[in-house]
Amino acid sequence: MKKLLTVLGTLGLTAVAGATVVSCGDKHKDAKDLSTLLKDFKATNETTENQIISALSKIEGLSKIKLDTDVTIKITKATNKAEGSILIKATEKSKLVKGQLTLKIEKLSNTNTEQGANEIIDLSEYFQQMVSKVNFFKKNGESIMAELPDQISFIPGLLVSFGPTNSAILNWEPVKDEEGQPTGEYALKGLNSTEEWSKLKDSIMSNQSEWMSYALRVLENGGWSSDQIKNLPQSVIEELEIDTLKIDSDKISSMQSILMDAIQVIIDDSITVQIETDKNGEQSWVISSSNSDKFKGTFKYSVL
Repeated sequence: MKKLLTVLGTLGLTAVAGATVVSCGDKHKDAKDLSTLLKDFKATNETTENQIISALSKIEGLSKIKLDTDVTIKITKATNKAEGSILIKATEKSKLVKGQLTLKIEKLSNTNTEQGANEIIDLSEYFQQMVSKVNFFKKNGESIMAELPDQISFIPGLLVSFGPTNSAILNWEPVKDEEGQPTGEYALKGLNSTEEWSKLKDSIMSNQSEWMSYALRVLENGGWSSDQIKNLPQSVIEELEIDTLKIDSDKISSMQSILMDAIQVIIDDSITVQIETDKNGEQSWVISSSNSDKFKGTFKYSVL
């Protein structure tokens, strides 16, 4: 008995008469420290709780992580005066994660589309901002722009998804008069009204993660949906080099930002699109605003 007590003492345990000795381990022993996660995640004002959970769930061992059960999330949006933040804290009852993590959201620039309602945005700066976002994907070797004609593809053409099997590239097309002659103005064909575009915008905002994940799959797979890919024979998949691709939250957030920028202009009734031809016969798109409470100025670029 003396020898047993010596062994128990070495292990830091105490023998109690008539009781079973149980060593209770730390419930957070295998939990991942939140402060070490999501190092490459870029948070924006569009980032949602679902996107955060989706990003965490892709980490090994966190596939079953749940909001409120394992983490709480507090989002403070950025303004043009201050940075924003996303605070992710582990709950006491979580066995998957511990600690907390704060993701910073960059302060908005004066040309950002999320400015205050009273600020008017210059169209030239606005579209140049979109060009920078599109070029971000190009410089990083992404293929999502390959289907579209130029580096500012979301101006003349926009790929949108209306459901699991219905997607299309919508283009600016010449407006014709009653006699079928071009008027010199252009309109985006594919949706019949700004109201329909507004509905699409609302749909994106309320289903950001799911909608954008699907849109990215369509873009990155050259128009193939993930369901279509699954139904193809393996030999065809290998021959076409089609990959279902893992969609990370940073891509979803960046892609959504580009799409929302484009749609924001499309649903503004004051925006007009025309083609100008100079004395050398070279044509340019001219996007301009009149009597808008959101946009001012003109953006012009050459037609390829």
